[in-house]
Amino acid sequence: NRRGERDTRRVERRNRIEQERTETAQRDGEVAGEWDKLRKLKVAHELNVAIQAQKALCDEIISSKDALIAEMTEELDKEDEAYERNIRRQEEEVDETLRRMNVRYNELSAAY
Repeated sequence: NRRGERDTRRVERRNRIEQERTETAQRDGEVAGEWDKLRKLKVAHELNVAIQAQKALCDEIISSKDALIAEMTEELDKEDEAYERNIRRQEEEVDETLRRMNVRYNELSAAY
């Protein structure tokens, strides 16, 4: 059933978001811990290398979040498309029902 599938996908999305949140919190801790080390560096080259490493960690976090956003956007787009198909199908069914009712009305009107 569609509602059950939709609810299952919703739970899966929530789990992925929670997993991402947990992983991000861990990586944020790593990033925060590195700032103290960076402040102690006095040699420009060492500082530059450490900052680049810090930037790489931040880029990984952003990339992970961007991937999750893209995945969620794709899923929502698929659900929107399915919803639109369902609405079109229902519209066709209503049109067909109205057409049959009209035919039946005309048949009954002609008979009486």
